[in-house]
Amino acid sequence: MEKTKGVILRGTGVSAGVALGPLQYVSPGKRSSSRQKTPRDPEEEKARFQQALQAVHLELDVLIARIREHDREAANIFRAYRAILEDPAFTGPVMKKIEGGIPAGEAVEKAAGELVETFEKLEDPYLRARAKDIQDLRERLLASLEQRPGDGLDLKPGSILVAPELTPTMLAGCDPEQLAGIVTAGGGASDHTAILCRSLGLPAVVGVGPLPAWVRKGSHTVAVDGASGIVIINPSPGQQKKLQARQSQWRAARELVKKAAAREGATADGVRLRVSANLGGDRDLPLALSLGAEGIGLLRSEFLFLDRPEAPGEEEQYRCYLKLARDLDGRPLTIRTLDVGGDKPLNYLERRREANPFLGLRGIRFCLEHEELFLIQLRALLRAAVQGNIKLLLPMVADLEELAEVRRLMKMAADQLRRSRKDYNEKVPLGIMVETPAAALTVERLAEQCDFVSIGTNDLVAYTLAVDRTNRAVSHLYRPFHPAVIGLIKKVVDGAGERGIKASCCGDLAGSPAGAVLLAGLGVEELSMAPAQVPWVKHALSRVSLQEARAWSREAAELYGNGEAEKFLLAQLKARSVMLP
Repeated sequence: MEKTKGVILRGTGVSAGVALGPLQYVSPGKRSSSRQKTPRDPEEEKARFQQALQAVHLELDVLIARIREHDREAANIFRAYRAILEDPAFTGPVMKKIEGGIPAGEAVEKAAGELVETFEKLEDPYLRARAKDIQDLRERLLASLEQRPGDGLDLKPGSILVAPELTPTMLAGCDPEQLAGIVTAGGGASDHTAILCRSLGLPAVVGVGPLPAWVRKGSHTVAVDGASGIVIINPSPGQQKKLQARQSQWRAARELVKKAAAREGATADGVRLRVSANLGGDRDLPLALSLGAEGIGLLRSEFLFLDRPEAPGEEEQYRCYLKLARDLDGRPLTIRTLDVGGDKPLNYLERRREANPFLGLRGIRFCLEHEELFLIQLRALLRAAVQGNIKLLLPMVADLEELAEVRRLMKMAADQLRRSRKDYNEKVPLGIMVETPAAALTVERLAEQCDFVSIGTNDLVAYTLAVDRTNRAVSHLYRPFHPAVIGLIKKVVDGAGERGIKASCCGDLAGSPAGAVLLAGLGVEELSMAPAQVPWVKHALSRVSLQEARAWSREAAELYGNGEAEKFLLAQLKARSVMLP
């Protein structure tokens, strides 16, 4: 049968880059029934289930170790999976069904199915999305119970993986050296699989819709443009030539931005802007520095608290913060105090059932609720600040009372250290995350009680527009360039400036070239982002004068149409030959 040539599919580009290679189709696969015709002893079945749990635990540990080499934050996907396996809400019903005479496989199917149904009915989008995680884990457990081979795929070198849908465990189980790109019929930009593609540096397009039946048969070549969201199956010689040129441009762009990484962050007219990195853990620092980070604008300290049976002690935290500060050799280290609750529960503390955890006990609210836990962290931070250029950053601050409480606890921590005759720095700079409209609108008052502010655009956009970007039904309404968001950022910068303090930004907006230029034009003086984005942002800033950035930000703030502000900024950058990721 003659190949169908030059078929174009359009989806959502979720990981930039261009790839061309042999198409490898992966079907969802049909597993054998887990129902056993011959009943077994419940004790034997419970033992089989426990063995399956242990086996899947080990598989997840391997996936965590593998993904952590590329992106520590992305590894949290599988830490969340592991937490589900340990949750009595999942394992308890399985055990109860087994005790009632149901075989282990059928018990897993039924209990997981009931849990999926429960999650899918929840109003909270984040919790509703956990249904997919449970389905993925169910298949892992059943594979172990049925002693079926895992999801490992025999890939040809340079393959483009094409599938109706790809689970995170399937993708993480592949050898990234063999993969060139990813295409899926379903999925969205905020799905866990898309996050992994970006972490692994794989060009990827999702949501291309139903795949033609002939794609599953025979051999085909496929091209993926992860920036434009275009997929071409069996491209013509002319199309291949254009794609290869795009691929060469992409590689050249990466080399160009690498050179920008070695320079200080500054605009084309020499105005200095510090470009720093966000870190999800201590192991990420060497990568951040190699990519040109000029400091750490956000260290998410919760990496020390998650996935362990008990909270870290003062000495463990102190040693970690001090080592990071020393490795930075005088560069600034901004440590965000413990930010848990919502999507990040602690296993060793009793969990509260919250109808909407993102509007509940999280960030600084959690710390003030757990005073002793917070005091331990404050003591460790004050001690480390003796020898390092350390700043403290408080998450989710919304009013002055919270700041006053933190100041009281910092004084208490200092008194405790003084009595124990330990060195400490009680003058460590204290800043707040501006993540809610309440903080943005009252920033002048808040700025009187702190030393700096850092705008967390991810939550600020979500709370301003009332949109959860992980909810596929409304994710298209998540617009960081919305005029309401731009207006709040401008108010924060101006309000902080009136009180003589600086405003930085550590959200995703800072990590996009268009967002970075917008923020520079609004008056933000320090940008912090994922390490991989540092070179691209430095390159973009170096091609634009501050005067241009200011003019563009004013014009962007007036554009209300969906995506118009971002399109305008991207057009200006392209006109100045700025390479975009």
